[in-house]
Amino acid sequence: MLSSNRLCEAELYNSTIFNFIYSKINHFELIHNLLIFNTLYSPYNLPLEFIPIFKIYKMKKTLKLCASLIMTLLFISFFTSCNNKAEETNETVAESSFNITTAKEEIVNANKEFMKLFADNDSIGLSNLYSQDAKLMMNGTTAILGRKNIQSTFSGIMNSGISNVSLKTIDVWGTENLITEEGGLSLFVGDTVVDQGKYIVLWKKEDGKWKLFRDIFNSNLPAQ
Repeated sequence: MLSSNRLCEAELYNSTIFNFIYSKINHFELIHNLLIFNTLYSPYNLPLEFIPIFKIYKMKKTLKLCASLIMTLLFISFFTSCNNKAEETNETVAESSFNITTAKEEIVNANKEFMKLFADNDSIGLSNLYSQDAKLMMNGTTAILGRKNIQSTFSGIMNSGISNVSLKTIDVWGTENLITEEGGLSLFVGDTVVDQGKYIVLWKKEDGKWKLFRDIFNSNLPAQ
């Protein structure tokens, strides 16, 4: 595969602008030759004969000089454009390195750790899966802010008899820094399902790991 610099060189070489300039120079040379011929061989005293040949030659040199300057400026312009394209390509490659499928796998693995910590009755480890500025929002109470308060809330849930939680990721969307997850959940007491619900979680990258930033869930059971 040709590099971007090689492609720019090819683009520069094949530019119609340069072809246009050279065609104009060749066209001028043709006119110049006709003027010389007319001056030498015309039997009539035409005004064309009085154009000094050295002026024509000087005009030709001037045109070639202008063409050289134009080619130099165009080369600089193309070179700058090529560098800009290369930088844009590098930025695009950097942006495209994020893979939503890989991110989804990482979220699923984080949920597995969540379920294990809940089953182990480890509310401290569970709270550490949340970001420093996380919020836990569930029905029947105001938003719970921060790891310490989230840890206390989960400790109370575990002490109420809930022994396990099952999380199932339905879909994820987002970017390299923020992921939205839609999922479903089930709460267990022993082997018995006592509640089912749904959730939306915003995951944020913190210290290179996905952390729960906003955790919103509620029950599918009818309100009592």
